[in-house]
Amino acid sequence: MVTGSMIAAKTSFKMPTVPLDILGFKFTAYAAVTGLVVNLVVAVVLTPLLNAFKAPAGRDATAEPDYEVEAAEPIEELAEPVGAPRSH
Repeated sequence: MVTGSMIAAKTSFKMPTVPLDILGFKFTAYAAVTGLVVNLVVAVVLTPLLNAFKAPAGRDATAEPDYEVEAAEPIEELAEPVGAPRSH
């Protein structure tokens, strides 16, 4: 997210695309897609390294109630259908 935001900030957040020059290749790319690619590369590179060094994965803090769906409040029906001609 930081990379995508920094790339977008390069254009003062006025354009969704930015010109890039990577290893001599010049092209235009969407800032968000560039950020996604960087994120994926970091994840693909760091995951095996962290696993090799036996870094702790962390604890899953998801609890059973997190999976329950709450019922929505009922919506009151309109007195007249939307777009119906008004009676005067």
